[in-house]
Order: sequence, then structure tokens, then C-alpha cells
Amino acid sequence: MDDLDFWRTPQDTWKAYVLSGGRQLHLRENAGHQTNGLPLICLHAAPLSGRSFARLLSSLSRDRYALAPDLPGYGLSDRPPNPPNIEDYADAILELLNLLDLREIAVFGKMMGAKVACDLARRHPERVKALILAGITLSPPQLSAPTFDTVPLAEDGAHIRVLWDELTRAKSGSRPPALIQRDVSELLLSYPDHDWGYAASARYALENVLPDIVQPVLVLNTEGPLRNKVRAAAQLVAHAEIVERDDWQAGYLDTKFELVADVVNAFLADKGQGRGRGALPPPRRSQDAVVRRAYVEGPYGQVHYRIAEPKNLVVPPLTCFHASPQSGIVFESLAMELGRDRLVLAPDTPGFGESEWPPAPLEIEDFARVMADVWQRLGIDESDVFGFHTGSMTAVELALTKPTVVRKVAMISAPIFSDDELATFRAHYQPIEIRADGQHMIEAWQSFFQWRGPGQTIENYARNNFTTWRAGPARHWGHRAAFNYPLAEKLAPVTQPVLVLNP
Repeated sequence: MDDLDFWRTPQDTWKAYVLSGGRQLHLRENAGHQTNGLPLICLHAAPLSGRSFARLLSSLSRDRYALAPDLPGYGLSDRPPNPPNIEDYADAILELLNLLDLREIAVFGKMMGAKVACDLARRHPERVKALILAGITLSPPQLSAPTFDTVPLAEDGAHIRVLWDELTRAKSGSRPPALIQRDVSELLLSYPDHDWGYAASARYALENVLPDIVQPVLVLNTEGPLRNKVRAAAQLVAHAEIVERDDWQAGYLDTKFELVADVVNAFLADKGQGRGRGALPPPRRSQDAVVRRAYVEGPYGQVHYRIAEPKNLVVPPLTCFHASPQSGIVFESLAMELGRDRLVLAPDTPGFGESEWPPAPLEIEDFARVMADVWQRLGIDESDVFGFHTGSMTAVELALTKPTVVRKVAMISAPIFSDDELATFRAHYQPIEIRADGQHMIEAWQSFFQWRGPGQTIENYARNNFTTWRAGPARHWGHRAAFNYPLAEKLAPVTQPVLVLNP
């Protein structure tokens, strides 16, 4: 298995946002809309996200519609205003089911997600027809699973070491380092409130809930330190079928997903029928946000973007292109300010942020072609462009290739290098070896921390650093494209007004 496979979204799996409880909830879903098996919703462990189920969703699609939301505060879902309880997470999932018009479902929950599943089943037996529970335990396994207490940000990157070691210890060292890195990057999305779900799980008295479960239950008990605790919990369920697998070690949802799908589909085969979801409601922004997030189809899969859309448009739209390996998140504050009187669009370029990966590294010309396609799909026929470093080159290329669309160009940190400088940079920006101890992430943090400017808080730096790991093994692709682009030659024929910001 290629390391990048842990990051890619399978071709028959899609991502989307819905508005639940006034906040954006992110989800992944498969293509099983035409099947008649009982629909399945998959709920992840804390502090990860629905990405854990992406490969499983694809394998389930032949038998049933399945989806995996990011629980509130995790993955790409908006953070709730206060630390939730398990019941709050369950209420958010119930609202999602109502939005999607899923009347009868099965629920697959892992660890914290299993407790949310049990709460849904206990309170809404008319909706939940079967349960699949993995990593279910009666009490916090203090010595055998991560506590994920809030770890303060440290200038030397020590917080990354703590989180990496916690995941490694919790998984018995059985997962590939690339998968650990992916999960660390998922965890960092919810930082510093990543422990909210674990705390909610610890407060939830599952021993008082399991005896009341009336639905058929499949308990998955895999190899690992929680095995005896899972057995103890399963004994409290009246209608439990237990499957124990010595060959399913940590990370099995990514490495054994086809086998897991076979077990799940066999269990659910006689548990009822259903259909796919109803129509997705139109994307809207959160009640307390100016910027919303959404997806649009692109030539390599879905392109993720942020957008501010004021009611009264006074000036033409502005499209912002981020530096690599960051994402459109760096423009959120700017979009909130400039979005008062103009549409502001900040896409994630292919392979970065939440946009899907191309099959091979792209050039700046390819990034520009994809962004022009995004404009067309979103109905934008005129725009100013603002590029940051790598994004400046994309902006210049669009000014040349789409002169009737691009009105003005703004660039920040768009350098022209000598041949010797380019050779040095090309030698430096190579693929980063994913080390088993996570040291590569710490060194990257330390390397860029020195460039933190006046007024930039460590929290802001952390956000920008964390998003760079969303590109996984393709993290260097953007620099490669930038160093291949002849910016000096390309700038000369640009006819639009150009603003150069040189901080």
C-alpha cells in the first residue's frame, strides 16, 4: 500500500457539509444510494475524525448507503461553544439523520463513537435497528489508551512529541508510521480542545446503558490492550454477537477495510432494508461565521474552498491562492474583513488542505487550470486574484491564460530566485521521510517557527503549521511546482495592474 493511499479519498466516496445545530458538520459518504440495505452511519473515536472510515465506506457501498460524519469539534466540523456530553454528540447525529431523511439506520461506533451509538440506540430505538461496536469499554482505560489531556503549545514542538507518543503507545506500535502521521494531523485539527470527546466519554456511565440496549449488537474485539475491557462490556449486552480477530490490529479500518466490510455486511444482511439519503440541503454558513466551507468537483476529485458571500456586492470578487503546503485556511481572517462588500473565494489547491490529490505532482500551469475550472463551476466570470508565494505564481498564470476573467493581480512573497538559489531550494524541499518516532514533524515545526513574525501568536502559527500536514507524503509537491515555474519570464507579459507586497 502506498503511503498516500492513507490520505486519498476513494473514488466512490464523497465529502460534504451540512448545517446542523446552526454549525457546519462535515461528512463523508459512499455511492450506495441505489442499494436497499439498511443504511449505516459510522461514528469515529476521539480525537480523530470520520476519515478513519473513508476506505470502509467505499467497500460497504455495494450493499448499503453509509456515511461517516466528523463529530462536532473534530475533523472539519465546527467546534461547539462548550464541551459536549455524549448525549450532545448523539443529538447532533440525530439532527443529521433528520436532515438526510434517514428514518431507520444501523450505527457503527468506535470507542467514543460507540458510546454515542449506544446513547442513540437507547433513546431512539425506533430509528436505530442494529449496532456495531468497536473498542467499547465501561470506564476510561487509564493505563492502556491515550488520555489526550490538553498539551500546551511549545516553541520547540514538544506538544507534537507527546501526541505522537500517545497515539503510538495506544496502538501498540502496530500501525504504519504514515498512518500515525495522518491521525496526528487529524488530531491537530481539533487542537487545543481535542480532549473534549475523551472527557465526555469518561463521564458517560455506559454500564447503566448497555443492559437497556434492545437492538441486535455486533461487538468487534480486535487485538490490543483493550481486549479484556471490551469482553467485559459485551457481557452486559443482552443481544450481543462477539467477533474476535487476532489479525485485526490497530489501524485495521484502513488496512483490513475489505474484511471489516464483509463482517459488517453479513451481520446487517437480515436487519432490515432502507435506501440512500434524501437530497442534501443547500450549503450554508454557520450562524456565527462570515465564511462557509464547501466542495466543488474538479478534474482530480473534489476541490475544497472557503467563501464569503455578502448580500450587497460592491466590488468584483477576489480569489485568494495559498502558499504550499498550506491551505485556504490562512485567508479566513482576511476573507472575514474583505468579505463585507465583495465575494471572497479561497480554494485549497489540489493535494493540499482538503482538496483531493492528483495522481502525480502538478505544475503551476496545472494548478491554474484547476482554479479556472473552479471559477467556471461556481459561475465566477470576473475576479481579482491575490496570491501568497506559490499562490502568486498561480495568480500570474491565470492572469496570462484567463485575461478576460482576471481584472487585477496582488502578490505577496513572490520571489524570483537565481539559478544557484533554485538548486539549493530544490535540494532542500524533498520528500520528508516519515519516521517512526515522529521527529520529522517536530523538526518541521522548529524549522518554520523561526520565521514567525511580530504579532503572530503561537496559536496562529500552530494553525498554519498543522494545516501543512494535510498534504501527507505530497507535502513537497507545491514547492516543486514553484521552483519549476519561470516567474520572471511569466511576469513580463502580464497586462493587468499588479500590486506587489514585500513583507
